This record gives sequence, C-alpha cells and structure tokens, in this order.
Amino acid sequence: MGNTFRKGEGAAPSQPQQRSKAEEHLHQAVVRYSQSSTRKPIKNLNRILLKLGDVGRAFNDCRKWFDEGDIDKDQTLSLTETKALLRRLGITLPDEEIQEIFASTDTDHNKRLSFKEFVTLLALTALLQEQSTQTVFSEQSQVALTDALSAIHVAVECFLLFDINHDGEISKEEIGKMMVSHSVAHEKEIGRGLKTDKNESAELKEVTMARLKEMDLDLDGHVTFTEFLIGFSSWADVEDDEDE
Repeated sequence: MGNTFRKGEGAAPSQPQQRSKAEEHLHQAVVRYSQSSTRKPIKNLNRILLKLGDVGRAFNDCRKWFDEGDIDKDQTLSLTETKALLRRLGITLPDEEIQEIFASTDTDHNKRLSFKEFVTLLALTALLQEQSTQTVFSEQSQVALTDALSAIHVAVECFLLFDINHDGEISKEEIGKMMVSHSVAHEKEIGRGLKTDKNESAELKEVTMARLKEMDLDLDGHVTFTEFLIGFSSWADVEDDEDE
C-alpha cells in the first residue's frame, strides 16, 4: 500500500494507488475467503462489535509469540526476527511478499514492528497462507493459530461489510453508507449529503471523515485491507507496550 509517503493533511483525496504484488494477493485472498463454502458470513456490524472482546483477547494472546521472536529483547521485531518467527508458526510465504507486508505494516517506518504492527502482519500473512492454493498450514500450526484465525475471520467479515462494491478498497461513500445502515447518523441527512461533495451534510462529514481518518493512513481517500486491519486492531484494544 502507499504508506511510503503521506500527502499533506489538507490535500484532496486522489485515486487509489496501484496495488503492489502483495496487496493484489491479499485482495485475491479476501475474495477467495468471501466465496468459501465454509464461510459463515456476519452481515450485521453490531454482531461484529459484540465479538471485539474475543478478537482483542485472541490477538493479545499472540504476545507470547512476539516475545519469543524478539531475540534481542528490545520489544520490537526486525525483519529477520519476523521471518524466523513466521517460519516457526508455519507461515511459509515468499520472502518478497513478507518484506512487502512488513513494510506496509511498519506504520512509523522505523524498520521494526511493535506488537500492534506485528498483529496486523500476522493477520495478513496467516490469511494469505490459509487462502493460498499452493501452501497449507501443518496440523500443529493450525492448532496453534486457531484463535488467531478466528479473530482474523471476524476482521475480514467487517472489511467485507464496508467494502460494499467488493473492489478491495473502502471509499468515503461506502463508510457513509455503513453509517446510515447502522443508524450512526440520520439517513435523510446523510443520503442527501452523499449525492455531491458540495451538498454533503455536516453530520456526514464529521462521522465519515472521522472513520476515514482512523484508517486511511496514506490519506488518498481509500482504505486498503492492510490499512483497515491496522485500524481494526485498535478497535479490538490490541495493546502495544506504550499503551500499557
């Protein structure tokens, strides 16, 4: 994703940037997941919100793996440490793909992952591995990752709810429509506001732009799956060291 540079705070949203190879594979993984015969769709945002407690606990339980992988005990993971840890967990994606995902989840660009950034990377790589037609988890890895994969599935279901047109990106308009359908704002006002930017209601701007700002890390007006997961981990109260 386009986290390598940030536009000015007041810049107008642009067209979404072209997906990287890893992003395209992630999009395909989400599509495969959505079409899976074993999928149990969650079609209501309120049901997802009720699951956030379990999601947070499952993600925070990944702390034990993070601590094991943190060889130099600096409370972060380098790329080398991350690759070694993923191999131990049975995630065997190509190095190039792991490097791209590492860079996209390293939101402060310090070439190391905090725990919260690691959780996002683990979710992305585990989903890619699970939905790949070429690699599968070993039975041991599948057991170890059971709770984490369940939490990842809830995150994907939430993304699919927002991505109304199924193009792999969440737009401002889609966020606005979700606010309407779940009674976050008055439907008549927001419906009127969605027609044009000029007529956008103050309430739509406030609610929609707040949600967009939480997730749109590169400020291009569109939220990728990676960006969404970073925001979702905060909704689920994944605890970084500085948060404790």
